[in-house]
Amino acid sequence: MPPLSSLAAALDGVSGLPAIALAIVAAAFLIIIADWRSSLLMMQLLYLALAIVSLRLLPPEWAVLRILVGALIGIMWYLSAYQLNRDRSRLNQTNAAAAIAQDRPAVRATLVPRWPWLATTVTFRSVVVIMVGLGLFLTRASVALPELSPDADFLCLWLTAMGLLALALEEEPFKAGMGLLMWLAAVQIFYGNLTHDARMIGVIGALELLVGLACAYLMVARAAPVPANPDQEPRP
Repeated sequence: MPPLSSLAAALDGVSGLPAIALAIVAAAFLIIIADWRSSLLMMQLLYLALAIVSLRLLPPEWAVLRILVGALIGIMWYLSAYQLNRDRSRLNQTNAAAAIAQDRPAVRATLVPRWPWLATTVTFRSVVVIMVGLGLFLTRASVALPELSPDADFLCLWLTAMGLLALALEEEPFKAGMGLLMWLAAVQIFYGNLTHDARMIGVIGALELLVGLACAYLMVARAAPVPANPDQEPRP
């Protein structure tokens, strides 16, 4: 395996505008789409693009740390979302069997919907993302961040805006957690390039892991059955 310095030199040609454009597109699709598999794929592409961007702004070791953090969060969220989707499928099969056996339309109405491929408000989300992008593009000259190139400055502002937008639009821990991660990624790029403090970069990486772990727990806990009586235990 080549050393990190050689790998960073080989990726220097794409660590600028191509990687930044990939990160911007991936962050935008995280707001628009709702399928959990596609969202996880976009999140991994986002972390890969941010790692390549970090090769130009930060030492290569920190780029490897970013990839590892993104991979660990992706594994945790994949296991949680897969378990949640499987439980919903089993509940749908149980409800459908009960509806067929008893011929009760009310039971059919209680079927748990599968995670949709696209958000039901995909048009609205697309328009909002485009409007936010145009607003940032037109006003980026007056919101310049110190010690950053114009492209990296726009990336930080874009990740911050997409993170806040995800927190405003989403109620699921899965997508809201992605908003928090995008906000932390913007903080890491800005603060890491400003101070080059390895300890603070490690702290931000640990915060990202904690956010990923908390969201994975909330995804499973939110779908857990709630008993009608507080003293009654939920049935398996």
